[in-house]
Amino acid sequence: MTEKENDSNSTEIEPVDVAKEIEYALEWNHTSMVDDLSDLLSLIQSPNDERNKTTALMTQITEKMKGLQSHLSSLPGIHLSLEEQREIFEQETLRAKEKL
Repeated sequence: MTEKENDSNSTEIEPVDVAKEIEYALEWNHTSMVDDLSDLLSLIQSPNDERNKTTALMTQITEKMKGLQSHLSSLPGIHLSLEEQREIFEQETLRAKEKL
């Protein structure tokens, strides 16, 4: 969803690209960091010098975090307070009822 300003200065929320959201959800297995963190803990506990592997793994985790941050920051209303989101929801609900 994205926001846009209409003529009455209220915020209107556009529909989500459902296909894109489903695609992202299916890609979650590629962005999950559970295995990466497990591997990182194993490397840290290893008696051997695993700096190169640790550095590569940390880079991989960082890239995944950047992707997740990018996705989250593009969510509609993520920057709005809960009160602002509630007000927008109420406005949209009233508009929908008026159209019926």
